[in-house]
Amino acid sequence: MMGGQQQQQRGGAGASSAAANVAKAAMGNASRPSQEVDPFAPERRKQLQAARLAKEEAAVAAKVQQVQDAQAGLDEDRETERVLEKSLKLKVAQWQKDKKNLRALLASLHEIAPPCSWKAVGMGELIDPKKVKKWYHKACLAVHPDKQDSGDLEGKVMAQLLFDALRESWHVFEQTG
Repeated sequence: MMGGQQQQQRGGAGASSAAANVAKAAMGNASRPSQEVDPFAPERRKQLQAARLAKEEAAVAAKVQQVQDAQAGLDEDRETERVLEKSLKLKVAQWQKDKKNLRALLASLHEIAPPCSWKAVGMGELIDPKKVKKWYHKACLAVHPDKQDSGDLEGKVMAQLLFDALRESWHVFEQTG
């Protein structure tokens, strides 16, 4: 079993056969004795069996292709996310370095955040530590990666980086006040 999993991870021929197994399971095609044309059956029955088997094989092949296409799309999205993360990480790190503390990050979040429900908040509203906690939680909800549009990879990656920066600054704020 372990060898098959390793072969799937490498993306070799095992991935196609694994996708075929998934497709067969999805189609309800367990191994049956009637999966071959009966040589002793009447000619019309042979034709019908052959047509049925061809239709089942075509459905399995279509399902396998669908699974493979979906996996290829996911792999492409992951690679795009990695490339975006490299470029956006520098921008977020510079923003975090310039602002230095949680209050400044929250006050300037609207300048860097992807389009979301976050509205600008003034420094005057961030003086009381209880208010900072309130606005921090609101900011986390606004820039949470799961709340972003799934089709906007750049926005999702930016939201993840901002979310991480805010959490990191929150931990420092909790320790220092």
